This record gives sequence, C-alpha cells and structure tokens, in this order.
Amino acid sequence: MSEVKRVMPLPEEMVMIRDAILIPHMIAMVEKSMNEIQNSPNVLKRAYAMTAQAIMDKLMADQFGLRRELSARNIKLYLENPETNNTRHIINYKYIYRGYHHEFGIVREVMRSEISVQLARYITDIGEGLRRK
Repeated sequence: MSEVKRVMPLPEEMVMIRDAILIPHMIAMVEKSMNEIQNSPNVLKRAYAMTAQAIMDKLMADQFGLRRELSARNIKLYLENPETNNTRHIINYKYIYRGYHHEFGIVREVMRSEISVQLARYITDIGEGLRRK
C-alpha cells in the first residue's frame, strides 16, 4: 500500500512552529533586559547579566535545534513581515508544509502569555542548574 501524503502538520509539529515563532521574541526581550542590566547601578548586575546570558545561550541553542528539525520535516516558516489583523489582534505567520501553503495565527495576548510561561521555564532551568552546583 502507498503512504498517504499528509497536508497538515502533526500536533507536535504545530508546537514546533509555535515555538519557532515565539523564540525570536523571547531573544529580543532577553537582549533588551541584558542592555538594561548593563546600564543599571545594581550591585548584583554581574549575576543578573550572567543569568541572562545563560538564558540567551539556551534560547539560541533551542532556536538552532528547532530550525534544523523544521527543515528536516520539510517545513518552511516565514517569520519576516507577519500579517496583523488589527480588528482581532491576531498575528498570522505563513509557512509551507510539504509544499502546501498554510497560515499560523496567534492572538497577541496568547503570545504574551506563552512567552511569559516559556521564559519562566528557562529561568527555572537555570535556577535548578545553579542549585546543583
């Protein structure tokens, strides 16, 4: 029997697409925080900067891994110039899955919430690593 060609991504692939959309936003947020930390008079700024750099390193590694995995699964995501639906506050990203064109829409508030949850996970992971040492 011949294999039926899927035209829609699996749920795990949709999570990968979502994460590939969110990670660049998280990187920008961490970069902004790193700049603010460097310019602050806080006594612990070196510790904060090191933590932020560890988070940044993990984000960059995850972004690289996601890009590689999406490519291996023949998924092309267009992160530049997303379309915004101002009446619904939805941001639409285009992607190609196995030659078929699709859109991934995410509500701004959901995006903010998911970024907050994921950044909290990164911070927790860094904290756990510090506790082990």
